Amino acid sequence: MTNYLHARYPDWITYGRSYAYFQNIPKSVKKIAVLLFILINFSSFGSSIANAQQINLELKNTKLTQAFASIREQTGYLFSYKNDEVDKYNVTLSIKNASIEQAMDACLQGLSLSYDIKGNLVIVFSKSKENLNINLQQEKAVSGTIIDENGDPIIGANIWAEEINKGTITDNNGNFTLVIGNKNSLKIRIRFIGFIEQTITVNNSKTEKIILKRSNEQLKGVTISTGYQEVSPERFVGSAVTVDSSILSRNNSVDIISRIDGTINGVLFNKVGGIPRIQLRGINSIKGASDITGSPTQNPLIIVDDFPYNGDIHNLNPNDVESISVLKDAAATSIWGTRAANGVIVIKTKKGLYNKRMAVSFNSNFSVKEKPDLSYFPRMTSSEFIDVETYLFNQGFYDIYIQYPFATPLSPVVELLNQERNGTVTQEDAQSKIEILRHHDINKDYEKFVLRNGFNAQNFLNINGGGSEIAYNISFGSDNGKTSIKGPGSANRYTISSSIQLAPINKLKISASIDYTSNQNRSDGPGYRISPGGGKSEIYPYASLIDENGLPASTPRDYAPSYVDTVGGGNLLDWKYYPLIENESANVILNDQFTRIKFELAGKLFPGLTTALKYQYSIQNSEGKNFNSIDSYYARNEINKFTEKGTYKNNLPIGGIIDRTNSKIQSQNIRGQLNYKNSFGRHEINALVAGEISSAKNQNDGSRIYGYDEENLTYSQYLDFQKFYPIFYGGSLRIPNPISVTNRIDKFVSFLANLSYSYNEKYSFYLSGRKDGANILGIKSNNKWKPLWSVGARWNISNEAFFDISTIERLVLRSSYGYAGNVNNTISSLATITYSPNKNFLGQPYSTIGGPPNPDLKWEEVGTFNIGLDFGILRDRISGSIDWYTKKSNDLISYVKVDRTLGFSSIVKNSANTKGNGFELLLNTKNLTRGIKWNTSLNFSYAKTVVTNYFDNSIQTPTNPTIRQGDLYDALYAYIWKGLDPATGDPQGYLNGKVSKDYNKIFQDTANHQKYIGSSFPLLFGNILNNLSFKAFNLSFNIVYRGKYYFRKPSIRYDYLYNRWIGHSDFRNRWQKPGDEKNTNVPSMPYPVNESREIFYQNSEVNIEKGDNARLQDIRLSYSWINRKSKPNPFKSVELYFYANNLNIFLFKHTKSGYDPDYPAETIPPLRNFSFGIKANL
Repeated sequence: MTNYLHARYPDWITYGRSYAYFQNIPKSVKKIAVLLFILINFSSFGSSIANAQQINLELKNTKLTQAFASIREQTGYLFSYKNDEVDKYNVTLSIKNASIEQAMDACLQGLSLSYDIKGNLVIVFSKSKENLNINLQQEKAVSGTIIDENGDPIIGANIWAEEINKGTITDNNGNFTLVIGNKNSLKIRIRFIGFIEQTITVNNSKTEKIILKRSNEQLKGVTISTGYQEVSPERFVGSAVTVDSSILSRNNSVDIISRIDGTINGVLFNKVGGIPRIQLRGINSIKGASDITGSPTQNPLIIVDDFPYNGDIHNLNPNDVESISVLKDAAATSIWGTRAANGVIVIKTKKGLYNKRMAVSFNSNFSVKEKPDLSYFPRMTSSEFIDVETYLFNQGFYDIYIQYPFATPLSPVVELLNQERNGTVTQEDAQSKIEILRHHDINKDYEKFVLRNGFNAQNFLNINGGGSEIAYNISFGSDNGKTSIKGPGSANRYTISSSIQLAPINKLKISASIDYTSNQNRSDGPGYRISPGGGKSEIYPYASLIDENGLPASTPRDYAPSYVDTVGGGNLLDWKYYPLIENESANVILNDQFTRIKFELAGKLFPGLTTALKYQYSIQNSEGKNFNSIDSYYARNEINKFTEKGTYKNNLPIGGIIDRTNSKIQSQNIRGQLNYKNSFGRHEINALVAGEISSAKNQNDGSRIYGYDEENLTYSQYLDFQKFYPIFYGGSLRIPNPISVTNRIDKFVSFLANLSYSYNEKYSFYLSGRKDGANILGIKSNNKWKPLWSVGARWNISNEAFFDISTIERLVLRSSYGYAGNVNNTISSLATITYSPNKNFLGQPYSTIGGPPNPDLKWEEVGTFNIGLDFGILRDRISGSIDWYTKKSNDLISYVKVDRTLGFSSIVKNSANTKGNGFELLLNTKNLTRGIKWNTSLNFSYAKTVVTNYFDNSIQTPTNPTIRQGDLYDALYAYIWKGLDPATGDPQGYLNGKVSKDYNKIFQDTANHQKYIGSSFPLLFGNILNNLSFKAFNLSFNIVYRGKYYFRKPSIRYDYLYNRWIGHSDFRNRWQKPGDEKNTNVPSMPYPVNESREIFYQNSEVNIEKGDNARLQDIRLSYSWINRKSKPNPFKSVELYFYANNLNIFLFKHTKSGYDPDYPAETIPPLRNFSFGIKANL
């Protein structure tokens, strides 16, 4: 076998040894990789034997070109001929088990045609030119090789010389030869679909390799994948966009969704609030659809290789993706029925190609992420914070906490002031120590001892190729990274993807694929957000992480330091909290194993009619472990807490505490479909009929182990979780027992069909219908099945005889209308009940009712009308599309208030409606085409959604998500602001039209008296992607912009300052004396604090900012070397690149605050990421 591999793939064997990163992947991954590699090599070996297969033809008065097509299907041979010489012939023949020569002799018998075979290329020509072709060596000729930017040969490229009216095509190795008669030189034009046409001058000798570059246009030359069929853009009536691997490979993010962020019009990655959401043409649901885990989502449906993807999309290696099609309107999405109302993202992974030599490609990069910038959180200085603590101490604010030191943590300053008051330390000593604390900054300790530069190393290897009967693809990937927090935080992913396609006999194709992903993630410790517990949200600003001896220092956690220093008299475990030790010992591990297996059997029944049977099975196993060792604060705290006072009996065993979670998601899909495609004259018909059954099952369980000894692997589980045990500092509690078991099964049945008709390449019409059934809806039969449909039309105006505008080569009008739906599997048509593992106060088991029955539960329904225009001007120097749409959503799931005597204050039902509209523009321009080449792609989108029917009649406040009928969905509201009271510095608002400080009554006022601000997420968004190239250098940069939205910026809340230790820097701008209200809107510092006053100020219009901004998002610089020489070289091409992402360099920002409008809360924006990488093709 070794000798065979050396003989067949010498480059791979020689250079493959250098890929040392495979040494680190799990053994299970290695075994699968070796098995798949052996299988592919045996299959490839078999294909070389199969190339000698025999040809069978049974033709009666059939066009000669169709005979050639049949031979190509059976053998993989390519044909080159002039249409006017071949189209006029029909043939009748019957041959069996013939060779290629015998088949060609039979086809051309009695005709004035001859042929020549060069490799896998059959050249057919007139007999009058036979001598010219036979004696090529006696005539002048040009020859060369056509390759792509990766150095791979382009098979079937069209070579045409206008001057001599001759042409040819490239063979299986990308080679061509063209006789040019007595010419010394002439121009030839080279064309191939998906590549930029090139015209060059050649002489009568062998040229070097000629490189064709792929077209950057997204609307031309790339098929649109719907998940059921591949559709040519020239006949597609809907609104969709396809992004190919050239765009996807700009970004080296480890997940595929991030790679399309800011590149597609109509798709908004809504990051406001720090929780990314993908919004495709606005919002189409209120409570949202849900995935198999039961998590609500407003994200589009994701399809991978023809089926819905039920696992974590991060399991998919982006380097395995060939293209992404985003389906936006009803004609595009309705084929997915009741799961497509939020749009559909169709992902196609890479596959092997028939008749392609084995190719090996490698991509490796190393990324460095900057440290988090803690100055993003505007905080009070240590000295300011200490001044407030001193003031509060003098007011007696801390007296109750000093009296009960086990109830909440106390800061060192409060402890020192109390000791000074009690006389245990002198005033001089106390103030001296406090003065030292004033000059300490916790952020400096974070910078020194906690933060670091995160990094990620990404490696990817791909092998693909094929013969006449086989195509194969296999890839290996690894991503290994460390987080920006010092400690064990890491993320490691290993992927294997393999596919094989077989054509063992005529009219039959078999394909299979296996994808495997192993994820190993270890979470960070507390990091830079230390939680002191006891109601505090963050540590005081003067805390130290290192003591005077350079050892990890303790900080208050849950209790006052003076309490834990002395309590128990040495009979308890150390009760102190050491942040640095917690950071280093964090042991939260999540392991994911994902496997996806797919089979497909496809056959041709008769010309034009094909059938396919497809099956997919996927399983995702997730195992989580949170191990709190005996050295961790959590374990020590639980053991101490359940120790009996006086006797010091441990009711919890001494040892670690392990929480384990297990989750399994299994899904199965089986689909049978018939496809019909036929052309006759000027007519073309495409039709599809399919039926599909799918099921998805989600199982979860969780458990806890106490007293775990990691060395001896022992534990104690003989505990009574129903008994109330005395707590050391008073009271009683049950021992926590977080056991949970859940099981969810979703089943769907679907039938669908579509039909498209095109006439004369001018007019296209489309009709689709789908009917879905599921096991989760109401008992009424008409609600269990949902019929959805769409219609569309397309008019190619530029092909009309009356259209005579030379500067416009392409002008297409299209329109569609139809329906899609949503389903939420967290809601049941039956009454639901949840059993508790614990007993109630009477010692009896109990359960809770989750919701009443709802026999009328049904699908959400979204109707969409779309009209669009595609154009190409000045030989496509300017090209693009314009779309306008309206959407109407009915029967949306939402909360409805009900009579409390029913046992519920609200229920969930189909009760709300919304409507929306939007506009999208895609504009591609070729600004410079000679020397320096400069292309620009601009995306502009506008989308809004208005709530037209909503029945929640509760009192709404800006502190909660507010939905108000007649306003935008997810709108932002605020209390009307009247400024500060000149006498007190209190914030003022309005009540019944009058100035008021009665905050509680203002809260009780209806939502109609709150000020409507606008949308909380961008209504207008887009990007401008520029690409410049000069010789081997390429520079691209992406500018993203967002507009027409608002955000609420945080400010000082004195209740948070006093009780939670959160001190915003607006404190220093507060009102302090009459007249300050003219220069500031920050209220005075009150005592005692009025929580309602703080809520009113934070949620008033004075803290609303406009979010409009434009920023430089990323830059990519690359240098490419392509092997242009004919002599052997293991490398076809090499690319070196530098990529900088998440730059967030604002070119424009409306807000004057320091906040990023997309991350105004307590979340640091994505960190800048700098990558260096290399790509090589062998």
